Amino acid sequence: MKSRIAILPVFSLLFLFSCTPTKFLVEIYTSDFDAANEGEITQVPVTVEFSFMVKDKDEMIELAKNKTMPFLSKDSSMELSKATFGKTLTIKTKFPLGKKSVLEEKEPNALFHIVAQDNRVFFEPTDSLKKLNKSLKEISFGLDVDLPPTRTIFRVISDSRKDFNLSAIAVFSDNKAYLQFEKTLKRRDSVEVEFRGDEGSVYGEINPFLKYSSN
Repeated sequence: MKSRIAILPVFSLLFLFSCTPTKFLVEIYTSDFDAANEGEITQVPVTVEFSFMVKDKDEMIELAKNKTMPFLSKDSSMELSKATFGKTLTIKTKFPLGKKSVLEEKEPNALFHIVAQDNRVFFEPTDSLKKLNKSLKEISFGLDVDLPPTRTIFRVISDSRKDFNLSAIAVFSDNKAYLQFEKTLKRRDSVEVEFRGDEGSVYGEINPFLKYSSN
């Protein structure tokens, strides 16, 4: 596992194949940032996807699912579907968003923390992810989570009366590449900002982060 934020693995159900998530999508309302500034924690929706080539591994998938679910929020779901090549595992869950120190104190059992602090938002793996990976290795030695994800996406939705500003470096949005991305959201506006962590990309080596501020 790369030195994660990995993330997500928890979802390492790729067995002897790559355990890198193909997508890690975090959905955040602008009011969630305000709550974090006040020391509050918000459980935000996260979707994680894995794509892999595998045959007749349903039993192994079920074993991994049984070990993973206790580490996720109670309303989480895991669905395996056929893709053009192989299969796609989709995990829908929630991870806590807040200040780093508050999350470490109050949400130590979450697999990932969505840290919103100093006008930046990013995600971090926790010791619980290490515990999950250790448990998954009991099924198969090659079963663990490799980060960063191929695509990390922050979907930000404005529910604030004030304008909300976002910025990032070397990202994609609306299928367009931006060396320097800047966006101002009005109330009820939304945007997706995508960081690509493929080999050779800067975000294959460093943790993606999105900068934010309100007027």
